[in-house]
Amino acid sequence: MFALPSDYVIAQNAGKTFAADYYGRLSVSAESVTDLFTECSRYYSMDSLDGRPTVGRSGAIREVRRFLSTYSGFVSGFVKIVSVDEQTNGDEWAKKNFGSNDGRSDDDYVFH
Repeated sequence: MFALPSDYVIAQNAGKTFAADYYGRLSVSAESVTDLFTECSRYYSMDSLDGRPTVGRSGAIREVRRFLSTYSGFVSGFVKIVSVDEQTNGDEWAKKNFGSNDGRSDDDYVFH
C-alpha cells in the first residue's frame, strides 16, 4: 500500500467535517419542524376560539395559521408552505379549477 497525498487527506477530513455539520444541522431542522407540527396538531382537532371541533380542511388550516401567527419569525417564510388554503381554498375552488370545463383545466388541452 502507498500513502495517500497529504492534500487528499486534508480534503477528505474537511469533507467529513462538512458532511457531519451539514447533516447535523438538517437533523436539528427536521426535529424543529416536527416539534412545530406536534404543537400545531393540538389545533387541528379543536377550535382555539370557542372550543368547538374544527370542520373540514379550511378549519384546520385556519387554526394552523392562527397558531403560526403567534410565531412572527416563522410567518414570513413558513406560512407559504403551510397555507395550502391559498391553493385549494376548500371544495369550491377545487371543483372550479381541477377537472372542470371552464377553459383553464388540463382536460381542455388537445395534444397533436
